[in-house]
Amino acid sequence: MMSARGLLCLFSLYLTLVAGHGHVGSVIVDGKTFAGWNFTQLDQHPLPISAGWKAYDYEDTYVSPSSVGNPDIICHMNATPGELYVPAQPGSKVTFIWADWPYGNVHPGPIMDYIAKCDGECPAADKTKLKWLKMHQSSFTMKGGQVNWATFDMEAAKPMNSWTITIPNIEPGNYVIRTEILALHLAMRPNGAQFYPQCINFKISGSGTDKVTGGVIGTQLYSATDPGIVYDIYRASAATAYPMPGPPLANFTYI
Repeated sequence: MMSARGLLCLFSLYLTLVAGHGHVGSVIVDGKTFAGWNFTQLDQHPLPISAGWKAYDYEDTYVSPSSVGNPDIICHMNATPGELYVPAQPGSKVTFIWADWPYGNVHPGPIMDYIAKCDGECPAADKTKLKWLKMHQSSFTMKGGQVNWATFDMEAAKPMNSWTITIPNIEPGNYVIRTEILALHLAMRPNGAQFYPQCINFKISGSGTDKVTGGVIGTQLYSATDPGIVYDIYRASAATAYPMPGPPLANFTYI
């Protein structure tokens, strides 16, 4: 007879095969909504323009750990820059709305948010040269004795399937923000984790003073064998701590 853990793993595999996945279809900043990128637009001619980077992913799927060393991990598959900007300033609340995300807490995992400054205009940016600083990361909290992953909070948020961060006190300029879900339901085996990176151009105004310098190029953010990427969330000890992958948080200030 199959164990409860085995049944859970099998169920997770089934959901992975039959369910859609997700992308950031829109962004809300200080109450105003801006279009992201939707893979269904790939069949439109000409392609719609937006601040969201275009991922050439007809299956609305994920990037696997085997691809962490190639450019697909940066802003998703064969991604090209968005043509527009989302306006914001230090202290702005930015909400990413995930479309077509499989509901029911079946893709548990952390959420991480990065920022890179463009050398000039972001629509002309070379994604392989952008250097990323981590602004925010969230793994899980304990609620009622149960592990409550960041993706569970995203699903339960209002609007549904939304994730909100605050723009740090950064100096004015052109930036790309990279928000990313790492689904761990099959991460107990090598190459089983699922990355969902999404990039959006932002034009930051105001009088912020924090500089977005240094950082890590996207193809060096992770290794496929990092402890937080190959990770069995179904172990009893998994609820004690989670080794967050990627670089440490940058030392930004907030207003």
